[in-house]
Amino acid sequence: MNTHTHKMRILSAFNKQDLKILKSSCTEVGISPAIKVLIRDIHRTLEKSKIGVGLAAPQVGVNRWIFVIQYYETFMTAINPVILHYGDDIRIESEGCLSIPGVNVLIPRSESIRAAYTRMDGVRFEDAIISGFLARIFQHEYDHLEGKLIIDIAQETGYSL
Repeated sequence: MNTHTHKMRILSAFNKQDLKILKSSCTEVGISPAIKVLIRDIHRTLEKSKIGVGLAAPQVGVNRWIFVIQYYETFMTAINPVILHYGDDIRIESEGCLSIPGVNVLIPRSESIRAAYTRMDGVRFEDAIISGFLARIFQHEYDHLEGKLIIDIAQETGYSL
């Protein structure tokens, strides 16, 4: 098996074929050597983007229930994540997306969430409390796993810039 990691192409919502993949539902995964290579490739692609703070597997054309976050010193891999609870503390902020370059929209998100997810090393967190900007990123990437883009959410909520 090839364990070489490389940068992947980030799909664009402006491309009809890419949009089909971005809007598809994802499937859960088990941790395997191939999944670990995929995760390393997603991390590498996010690092190379220079502007992104999170990247979900569907954004690189793989409809699996995985995303990565890299925000300052926080590096998180979420495999088979589930948001268990959204806090009532809603904050509306401008968000962009690597799959929709040049577009920013106002998105209401909970300031705190409770989530379950598995790390790449197989450790499962059953009730992690995530807050602040990290909670916003987690929710954004989770939306990708459900086939939702920020433009869909802005339309649903009636917010725009």
